[in-house]
Amino acid sequence: TRPAALSMNNDARAILQHQITNNDESGLRQLMFEPTPEGFGLEIVTNCDDNKHVIEHIIQSISAYTSILRGEFIPGDAIHKINGEIVTEMTHEELLNIVGSQNGDLDLRVKAPQPIEQPRPNSKAGGKTAIVQGVDGKFGLEIATEEATNCHSIAKVDHSCKILEGSVKKGDIIQSVNEQDVSNTAHKQFMRYLETQDEVEFQFQDDQQNFKVATVVAVNGSFGLSIATNSTTNQHTITNIQPTCNITPAVLNRGDNILAIDGIDVTNTPHNKLLQYLSLQDKVEFVVNDETLENEKANSTSP
Repeated sequence: TRPAALSMNNDARAILQHQITNNDESGLRQLMFEPTPEGFGLEIVTNCDDNKHVIEHIIQSISAYTSILRGEFIPGDAIHKINGEIVTEMTHEELLNIVGSQNGDLDLRVKAPQPIEQPRPNSKAGGKTAIVQGVDGKFGLEIATEEATNCHSIAKVDHSCKILEGSVKKGDIIQSVNEQDVSNTAHKQFMRYLETQDEVEFQFQDDQQNFKVATVVAVNGSFGLSIATNSTTNQHTITNIQPTCNITPAVLNRGDNILAIDGIDVTNTPHNKLLQYLSLQDKVEFVVNDETLENEKANSTSP
């Protein structure tokens, strides 16, 4: 059984409400630990790409003795200094050697994880909502996250899921939780927050939209589609479909908004990047929704 984490509720709430207090001029907080018979009780994970050392949780000792002398731990705290020494360029092994060699107190300077973002100006709005109550610390929902885009969706609704208001179904895309935009929040951070809650309000992308999926095969190097992109919102719209366009099934229409291509969310992708990707493909899968074609300032190109 995984050891219990300390101070999850208050710390997660602090992250969401942007109420983290920094203790020095560089924006770092102090965490002071004293050794216990079981060590300092830190579980540290290091990102191999950037050597970012993160404290995932603090192991509670067998005697329930807390090793923290000073400071308040926030799950996901990134370690920048140990006893005054900068460790951001060290490998995981080097950092563990320093921690393991300490005979006295351990003085860490850490930075809290990035807070869940406030709603962005061009966030989608108007979707359905649902209030779900936790049962024994669980909500009865399996949530899948697209790694490239951090798009969270409902993968499974368990029979134990207690829905107080609204509805939840497999495939619903989560837009916000408790009025906090989570469309760009990492899966682990999102799940940590849910673990601290007894009841949450989900807002999903509007399921009244008519989503369609179609595969398009290039003919003589062209997909036979004209795509316009709104210069402000990066919303991509199909403006013309040529007779030679090879679509299966034939469900695409002029005015459809493109949501994803080959499973990649493109709702915030610049026009030139979208066309660059299409130019390298022979076959693509479009996910679109029906929208009335609007006269908007756009760049129109036929890939």
